[in-house]
Amino acid sequence: MKKLISSIFFILTSCLLGFVIYICYIANTNPEIKYEDFYNKNSTVVFDTNNQQIHSEAIFQTNIAYEDISQNVINALVSTEDDKFFSHHGYNPSRIIKAVFNDLTSSSFKEGASTITQQVIKNKYLTNDKTINRKIREIIMSIKLEKMLSKEDIITYYLNNVLYGDNIYGIYNAALYYFNKKPNNLSIDEAATIVGLIQMPNYYNPYRNLDGSIRRRNTVLKSMKSNGFLTMDEYQLYSNVNLGEKLQKNEIYTRKSYFNPYLDCISNIKDDCINTYMDSEIQNELYNIAIDKYNIIKDDNINIGAVVLDNKTAGILGIIGNRSFDRFCTNNALIKRQMASTMKPIMDYAPLFETTTSSPATIINDSPMTYSDGTALKNWDYQFKGDITLRQALKESRNIPALKIFKKISNQERKNVLKRLGMNPINDFLESDALGCGANLFSLLEVANAYLAFANEGMYKQASFVKNDEPFVRALKPSTAFFINSILHDVFAGSKFDLKNGYMMAKTGQTNYDSNTLKKYNIPSYATKDSFVISYTKNLTFACYIGYDSISSSNYLDRRRVQIPRAIMAHFMNKFAYGEKIMAPNDVVYKRYEYHDNTIYLSNSGKYDYFILGAEPKEYYKKKYYYSI
Repeated sequence: MKKLISSIFFILTSCLLGFVIYICYIANTNPEIKYEDFYNKNSTVVFDTNNQQIHSEAIFQTNIAYEDISQNVINALVSTEDDKFFSHHGYNPSRIIKAVFNDLTSSSFKEGASTITQQVIKNKYLTNDKTINRKIREIIMSIKLEKMLSKEDIITYYLNNVLYGDNIYGIYNAALYYFNKKPNNLSIDEAATIVGLIQMPNYYNPYRNLDGSIRRRNTVLKSMKSNGFLTMDEYQLYSNVNLGEKLQKNEIYTRKSYFNPYLDCISNIKDDCINTYMDSEIQNELYNIAIDKYNIIKDDNINIGAVVLDNKTAGILGIIGNRSFDRFCTNNALIKRQMASTMKPIMDYAPLFETTTSSPATIINDSPMTYSDGTALKNWDYQFKGDITLRQALKESRNIPALKIFKKISNQERKNVLKRLGMNPINDFLESDALGCGANLFSLLEVANAYLAFANEGMYKQASFVKNDEPFVRALKPSTAFFINSILHDVFAGSKFDLKNGYMMAKTGQTNYDSNTLKKYNIPSYATKDSFVISYTKNLTFACYIGYDSISSSNYLDRRRVQIPRAIMAHFMNKFAYGEKIMAPNDVVYKRYEYHDNTIYLSNSGKYDYFILGAEPKEYYKKKYYYSI
């Protein structure tokens, strides 16, 4: 019996020692908590690419003191998020025990049991990983933080930094955005509404989901009643307030300004000073285009998205996502959608040039074919041109050659190329992805960013709004980028859309309505849904989208409207773009060739094109003579 007791004691002691060692290890490897991380900071100042301050009243991170926050907000927050906040020491043992019990009974490890202090620590220093390791780190660091800061400082920091939906950070901004009030003037029902947003900011956003926001507000009010902050009469009174009638944005959120779309994209950055790549002249020109100053769009119902990149820095020089220019409206440059034929260079031709010795002169057959399920595939002009070069196939954006190329490349090879270009397909590839209209959706910014690698001889860097020193990395072979550039230069060469003083590459794309939509809304069969263009020179990349927000019998792009992005491109590029011809790399040669019997030969009179060194034609064609007897 003594041996048994000794054995149990030894096991328990060993476990306890092991646990102590584990806790010590966690504590010693935790991120350092710095007092200065929690200082109140001034409102953010934003500079453009030329280090000029953007003079605006746009709201960014505005920190306020504890005494400037209504007690109604504090009561609502602790009632809902952490009712023992003012009495615990960073963690709540009873909530942890309850959460552990629930996890064990449900055979899962869920988030939960976090105090306000723990949430501050997690958001500031840790990740969202749902692991025991992270939770223990969180508790240890929360205890330490509570020794460094007062309760008032912790809850103020939390309210100043949490998201309240629509990229609105901080209680000061939220109070102005939803009720046009300072935080110290919020009524009980208003405070409950704003605190209710914290759990699911965009879902409970009253501008998007009024009924859901009311239900969440009333849940917060019920918690306030349970915690003694409201009487039953007060609860009934405030839970019946008409929220829709009280919603009101401060004018700074409705004032139109050319730089609003850019500011929206960086509004989640919490630095005192933000040095952006925004070129104020370019951003203002995008604004002028969107408000149709130049009478290019000629239709108030057509919406737009556009983005401009500096190819040498990968900086985003300008962006627009909507024609309203209100704060935080839909940004068509960031929405993932079917990007049509603008995907063909990325999805088909770049992977082919990366993995084979094919060149722009390589022959491919443009003849009738079907998808694997038997559905007939057509070209945009309903014609078939037989044996043509890859140059002609991409220049004319022919669908059948695109699918044939697509099927030559393995999914893994294609995925590798896309990932190197900053594009991560969510779904498995479908054959229709060859045409840019399959299961994988990408944004205008993502596609423009991938084209930036063509302009940079295969070097890629993720586009950024904020200045940084991240290096470019090799994404494509120089020969791949050069072949794409050479072909895409042909798309508008010599046309009215071409760059007047420089060497420009471009690719267009259009999506169509399905047959059911055409029939339902009585839309003509030739109608186009969305129209895109992506163009670039050595110095910048410009991408543009147009389309309608809603479908109707008159909201479609006809043969004139479908060319609006091209007209916008020509206007913009001729004003801001420049760049000499991109030269061929050392492993590319320029030869005159001709084509006979499925073979490419050297020629003294044929066309010129580029080839991979070593894979160029090496013999002249010898004519065969037939004699009759």
